[in-house]
Amino acid sequence: MAIIKISIANWVALWYWNESQKIPEEPRYIRAIRMAFKRPDRWEPWADDRIPMSRFIEYFRMSLEDFRWLSDELREELQLDPLGRGQPLSVEAQVAVGLYRMAHGASYLTIGHVFQIGKETADKTSARFVRAVLKVLRTAAI
Repeated sequence: MAIIKISIANWVALWYWNESQKIPEEPRYIRAIRMAFKRPDRWEPWADDRIPMSRFIEYFRMSLEDFRWLSDELREELQLDPLGRGQPLSVEAQVAVGLYRMAHGASYLTIGHVFQIGKETADKTSARFVRAVLKVLRTAAI
């Protein structure tokens, strides 16, 4: 008779335990291992021998020789301080961004995607390029 007499508290505890066994376990989130993000290399068509000349002219509306001449002419004006934050854009990259903007009229967001730079960087670089061209080449015929 003692076995049959189960107190109400024990019965409720057994019922609750049985019900809790029916609840499926929710999946637990496991945090991924943290690792540093390595930026992909910037697109540098002026240093890539695989790009045909016709494609280069299509991108920048000038030949590679003219591109290099323009870069050399603007080098003193566009050279960035390497002690600033981040990696500064090379003179060739700044000329390429400025020429691409003027040649295609693309948005800064598109230019950022093409050259793998931020849209603010594309904006500032384009403005620096135009100012440098006006300052250095305003008396020369292009």
